[in-house]
Amino acid sequence: MLRRLLPLLVLLAGMLAACAASAPALTDPKEIISKGLEATANLKSFHVELTVDGTAKDPSSGSTIPLSGTSIKGDVDLGAKKLAVTFSLAGAISGEARLIDNATYLKTALAGPGWVKSDVTPTASSDPLAALDDLKASIDQLRSFLDRDGVDSRLLDQATCNDRACYHVKVTISPELLDAVAADVGQSSMAPSALLPDGLSLDLFFDREKLYLSRVAVDVSGGQVGDVSAALAFTKFDQPVTIDAPPPDQVTEGGGLTLP
Repeated sequence: MLRRLLPLLVLLAGMLAACAASAPALTDPKEIISKGLEATANLKSFHVELTVDGTAKDPSSGSTIPLSGTSIKGDVDLGAKKLAVTFSLAGAISGEARLIDNATYLKTALAGPGWVKSDVTPTASSDPLAALDDLKASIDQLRSFLDRDGVDSRLLDQATCNDRACYHVKVTISPELLDAVAADVGQSSMAPSALLPDGLSLDLFFDREKLYLSRVAVDVSGGQVGDVSAALAFTKFDQPVTIDAPPPDQVTEGGGLTLP
């Protein structure tokens, strides 16, 4: 019986492989973005790394602010509402931070070897984990934004991220639309176009098979902003994450904190 079934199983496996190999690739950059964010929003956990390089300018004084050596690395557990990161700000200030059960734990070299705990009362607009949850409800708004005049979305050549094939989509937002968005949210102190006269370009990378957002990169040069490059990378999708509060004997109560 096994000898009779083996050729059939081999044939079936070959047919499945052929179907998988012939699955059509996505070609619409807007579809890649919306479907990619939908897939990313369904993740339970991931690892994130933000790196920033270059120098920024203070628009009011014109002085430069060094950014090289700025990084944030850590794990996010959306299911358990926890995150843990290490950070370095321009190589001058470094430390660790954890968010667990509406409490933050912060440790920096400036504050000593222990942790400072603060109970957090986040608002809907400032809770980073709630913002990620709300991503599911924001996909339609994103699609509408991508259709607005002043947004150009282009699919570029295939790229590699996390040793896997990725879609590379470049999104360019015109300075006029940046000003319109700022006006919509009541931000009128300085028009974004004054800082970004050429608009803003984002490079988005999505895993070709899973469609997870894997990397976001932005480079800003010249003008009143300075020369800044930043990259946000996501890895370890849905891998187990362990995030615990620091030992009680290393924690000092710091009071309450309401995020704006």
